[in-house]
Amino acid sequence: MNFSRIYSVFCGLVVLVGSVFWFGVEARTHNLPPLPQIEALAAEIVGVVDPIERVLETDLVSMQEMDPVAIVAPDLVQPGLVALLTLVSPREPIVRVIDRAGNVVHEWRPNWGQVWGDAEGDFIRRPETGIYAHGLYVLPDGSFVANFEHYSTFRMNVCGETLWKLDNYGHHAVSQASDSTLWIPAEDHRSSIPTEYISHGSTARSYLIQQIDLDGNILKSINLIKLIFKNDLDGLLFLRSRTEGPIYARGDTLHLNDIEVVPEGVVSRVLNPGDLVLSMRDINTIMAVDPQTEIVKWVHIGGFVRQHDPDVLTNGKISIYDNQSHLESDALRAPFSRILELDPETGTTTTIIGAESHQRFYSRITGSHERLPNDNILVVASQQGRLLEFASTGKLVWRYDARQTDQQNARIFNAQVLPPHMDEAFFETAKRRCEQ
Repeated sequence: MNFSRIYSVFCGLVVLVGSVFWFGVEARTHNLPPLPQIEALAAEIVGVVDPIERVLETDLVSMQEMDPVAIVAPDLVQPGLVALLTLVSPREPIVRVIDRAGNVVHEWRPNWGQVWGDAEGDFIRRPETGIYAHGLYVLPDGSFVANFEHYSTFRMNVCGETLWKLDNYGHHAVSQASDSTLWIPAEDHRSSIPTEYISHGSTARSYLIQQIDLDGNILKSINLIKLIFKNDLDGLLFLRSRTEGPIYARGDTLHLNDIEVVPEGVVSRVLNPGDLVLSMRDINTIMAVDPQTEIVKWVHIGGFVRQHDPDVLTNGKISIYDNQSHLESDALRAPFSRILELDPETGTTTTIIGAESHQRFYSRITGSHERLPNDNILVVASQQGRLLEFASTGKLVWRYDARQTDQQNARIFNAQVLPPHMDEAFFETAKRRCEQ
């Protein structure tokens, strides 16, 4: 037996294994090829095959709430039909207009395959059977603007015809300013190396703050990572700890989930009309930026966990949907979300809805709310597939469940109480016009 040869082979294997291990450590530490390319490919594969049904599953309906509609205090309900964005199935969005008894007055069924034909659009990947929608704004003419989540912003008229569509990777929210333009979160994917952003590895998802006119023209697009660097807020980009080697951020680090325009008439020493209030879920941060100068005027971190949908009130305070997803790990109490008011001048927060047990609702992800003309608050308890309208006193006045089966609701993403002119007669006239 040639022990010298065996020893040489053994030493060679040790060196090879050691070299592979060393390269693996260096590749992870310094984000060296081919690791970024492998991670990018894996992310695309997961994005296509990941079971979205599990992510969007709702809680079971309790026995005490088997009736899908409860008009608790009819005299206190804000008048008007309600538009809501929900699901027929996990990949089939539907926009419904309902009355307060839950009757469907009008509906649209935006289908990805019908809006985007084969080989259309500049997309990194395409969903196999469609994608769900998120973000809804119904316009006074009966058309609406929404997003196929993380893919496309589109507008559809009252007859269900697509007026325009953008391959902008729009997502989450649609907000309208006083000049009628729309503000929408979008994305800019960076899979090339380098990614252009300091200490950002491939694949980096940079969010865009996008202004769009009603004809679908992109008027302005502000890169959020560049905005943060420009304003010397680098710390917002690197919140994950790393004890050795360079710090690298990659993937969905900020999760911009809303852009709200400060409306005219707001009284504030911090915010001005036309400023944009941004919500970044993954870093529990809300900030205000002047879209003209791209100067960040105010930042607030914490006081809420994985929040959504900041709305600026006329008194200068900001109403926030605080998901409180971290409470799921608390074995001593059931998790609950809440509606907060944040005072930008003092940094203090006050719980408006959710402090009392009879006000409880919960959504680990998604969720939105609307302050209504009569001072009521319409809450979208997304994970429960439920709309809840509360009076300014905190009293529940109306509940609606988007019932899918006897014991389970469909997830609701957004809801909007429509103005008085958009009544049953408005949609009946629209239907007749569409049928001609």
